[in-house]
Amino acid sequence: MTLALVFPGQGSQAAGMGAALCDAFPVARQTLEEVDDALGRNLSRLIREGPDDELTLTENAQPALMAVGIAALRVLETEAGVGAGRAALVAGHSLGEYSALAAAGALDLACAARLLRAENLRPQFATHNAHTVAAVLELAAGATNGDFEFQRLHGMGELLYDELRRAGEAGVQGQPPVRVYAPVGPHEDLLAYLVRRLLENGANSSFVNRFLDDAVPLAEVVRDPIAKAVACDAAPHPRIPLPVDLFRPSRRNSAGLDVGDRASVEELLDAAK
Repeated sequence: MTLALVFPGQGSQAAGMGAALCDAFPVARQTLEEVDDALGRNLSRLIREGPDDELTLTENAQPALMAVGIAALRVLETEAGVGAGRAALVAGHSLGEYSALAAAGALDLACAARLLRAENLRPQFATHNAHTVAAVLELAAGATNGDFEFQRLHGMGELLYDELRRAGEAGVQGQPPVRVYAPVGPHEDLLAYLVRRLLENGANSSFVNRFLDDAVPLAEVVRDPIAKAVACDAAPHPRIPLPVDLFRPSRRNSAGLDVGDRASVEELLDAAK
């Protein structure tokens, strides 16, 4: 059996997460205490007791998820001998990458905790769609230009971001930073990515083509995509499988595991021995 360790990103936090682990296993409690020491504050109490609205704040949620993820991994290591050294893959979703780095030993726990509270970590929105840009600007009303940034792929999105720059220079709205990025690597790694981007942005139905097509009315171009989706038939697509059937016919998809539930943790440890 191939073992992979994947750590969650922001959004999966909840008050009380990891409480059962800390109550049952000293190494989990010690892990959270290490993070407290690194940050100079009692994050572990916030993780256990909440409130959720405070835990959800980025400066709390990110180190909290990392701390609980590493605590769960250390329990697996000490109780069942299952650690990052036995994994074929260690990865993370979004900020879960920092948890993965700590799990793999590329970062020590204290360093990972301090990085996740650093002020230079900010939201980055990579898009070439004016609807998305407009939605972000509306939701971020009142934010300063250093609070977030947009990103675009080199060679794409120039018209959109030139217009955003002109609006900023005219004082119509704030002018957040725009980072231009380009993928770098061997062609066998990049080809699929670039073809996907070309298909997405070169399709007749893409925003870019519709924006440049004089035959498409302006009202249709700026139509709310959420309202359009709501107006569609809600019946599921027959060729899109349910999550449980994603890997059929070879196997049934695995269910999630609540590491905050002691019985679930003990069942996992028994199975790993």
